[in-house]
Amino acid sequence: MTQPPQGSSPVDCGDADAEFKVVQVLHDTVDTARCQGVSDIGYEEQADRARHKSGKRFVLCFDGIKKK
Repeated sequence: MTQPPQGSSPVDCGDADAEFKVVQVLHDTVDTARCQGVSDIGYEEQADRARHKSGKRFVLCFDGIKKK
């Protein structure tokens, strides 16, 4: 799996400039391989326990949006 482009500016999900859509959120994991067969791309995020007591971790499964 690859990562969404670094430096991309966040846009609203329905915005005409959106390049990806989230198709699934997987909580309490950083295993992007779980997106295989579900979406085009997996992206993982983990909160730093030193700064965030929750230590939350999750994977976002993205599909690329084909521009017309």
